[in-house]
Amino acid sequence: MIPNLLQNAFASLNEKTEKTIFYWIFFTLISAHAILIGALRLYPCIDLPLHLASATIFRYIDEASNIFHEFFSVRPILGQPNSIHILFCGLRLLPTVELANKVFYCLYVVLLPLSAYHLIQTLKGNKWFTLLSFLYLYNHSVMWGFVDYMISIPLVLFFLASLYRFILREALIDYIVVPVLLLILFFAHTLTTFLCLGVFFCSLII
Repeated sequence: MIPNLLQNAFASLNEKTEKTIFYWIFFTLISAHAILIGALRLYPCIDLPLHLASATIFRYIDEASNIFHEFFSVRPILGQPNSIHILFCGLRLLPTVELANKVFYCLYVVLLPLSAYHLIQTLKGNKWFTLLSFLYLYNHSVMWGFVDYMISIPLVLFFLASLYRFILREALIDYIVVPVLLLILFFAHTLTTFLCLGVFFCSLII
């Protein structure tokens, strides 16, 4: 309803002007949400402290200045599903776990609308529907702090767009992108990985 109203409002404008207005709105909203997330000192996410504690232990367990090794052990992370947040925050890509977590959340609020836009454009749909994705940014899983599942949502949308092109054989790059996205999804969340695998195998059968 809202995207159609917006499209009708800009119906009298030429295509170039409509695109300009859309992209201004789209990237302004992305920037506003990224700034909002970046400015927060604390995140009201219930399960997030557990993830931050796990990333902190993973990051500092080998340092002599603490006694983490006396109470915890770290399994090889590369074979573990649902570990993308620990990897991102614990591999010293950024100076602190807290900063890495902040960047992780910023990536999510940027990637979700971008992935929705990419999927809609791939399906040749109405780009104004992309604006509805902003309503889904702070969903139930985000507020509960399910960070691995949270980041898997835009990955699923990117996967569906790539799978669609893979089925139509529009670009050879999708033969690489599809399995790479499945691999990243494995580290993101098991449920979304099985969902995408199911869709992938169904598309091969059909």
